[in-house]
Amino acid sequence: FSQGSMLAVDLALRLPVAPAGVAILSGTLVDAATLRAQAPKKKGLRFFQSHGSVDPILGFAQALALEKELKGAGWDGKLQRFEGGHAIPGDVLESLGIWLDSL
Repeated sequence: FSQGSMLAVDLALRLPVAPAGVAILSGTLVDAATLRAQAPKKKGLRFFQSHGSVDPILGFAQALALEKELKGAGWDGKLQRFEGGHAIPGDVLESLGIWLDSL
């Protein structure tokens, strides 16, 4: 969640072999230059992303920017927006479980 999600993205970019997928719960775009250089090398990597539309800690606009960068690099996933702040609501957990089962 949050900082762990940002670390998970960074780790996925740097691993020699791509993981099965990356869960990004209330993460944000940290290092756009590295992402743009490394993410296309992991084209097709599946991701699950969620973010609250009124997150006071990590703004929603940055979540949208991250989703755009990942999709532009060929990653497979989408942002699940929810009405709320810096949290993981129940419906997101349910969607995450379905996504994890699909891996």
